[in-house]
Amino acid sequence: MSPDFLTHIRDTLGQIETDGLMKVERALTSPQGAHIDVAGRDMLNLCANNYLGLADNPALIAAAKQALDADGFGMARCASFVAPTICTVRSKPASQRFSKKTTRSFCRLF
Repeated sequence: MSPDFLTHIRDTLGQIETDGLMKVERALTSPQGAHIDVAGRDMLNLCANNYLGLADNPALIAAAKQALDADGFGMARCASFVAPTICTVRSKPASQRFSKKTTRSFCRLF
């Protein structure tokens, strides 16, 4: 990249920051909810993907831990993306039920 272009980029980004338009990620220090703690401040959370309030639901957390203990994590637990016949006892019935509901002969659940 040319020095002029890099200068333009630096100047533009500097102006965006000066104008208060730079998006800065903030680390949550509490579970997701309507109110969250960010750097020691209680804040109203208007941007969560937690519409149903399930992010810190104790029953879901317990079920997720149980599933991880039983089946492992991610793609290692079901290789249906490689061979549809290689799935765990838990994932194959779920895939079959979803398949019937969507009138497809097969579906992959990830």
